Amino acid sequence: MRLNHDYVRDILLFIEKDLDYKDSSNPNYRNELPFGQLLVSDKFSKYNKEELTYALELLTKEGFIDCAKNPYFVRGSLMQADIIGLTWSGHQLLDNIRNDTVWNAVKEKSKKFGKFSLNTLATCAGQLTIALMSNPNAVQNFFDGVNNIGNMV
Repeated sequence: MRLNHDYVRDILLFIEKDLDYKDSSNPNYRNELPFGQLLVSDKFSKYNKEELTYALELLTKEGFIDCAKNPYFVRGSLMQADIIGLTWSGHQLLDNIRNDTVWNAVKEKSKKFGKFSLNTLATCAGQLTIALMSNPNAVQNFFDGVNNIGNMV
């Protein structure tokens, strides 16, 4: 099955936004979201459920999503997971692909050269975000540079 990178990004954004601590007087109690509820959330109503499930399974297996207890898999399929947030790695991945302008620029330019791994896209997006801190024209420079590389190939 194909991994939809936009689904990965949207799942991470959803978890970060919608899961927090219920009661600030008890910082050990966090909201839990059974993975099945995420799949039927209004946010994801127009998504392909198989691709969404696949993205969620991979994010869980790879340790980007924090669960209240160990997630339960049967023959590689996620059967039960009570999601409580993102792991450190999940936050790092999301921080690299969070900015809409950067994410769209990286995705658009990757189409010119074929498919890339999510890790490669996230690294590229992270570098572009760093460049934006010192140069407001970084996105345009990125497009120009990729066009020049494309002309050389």
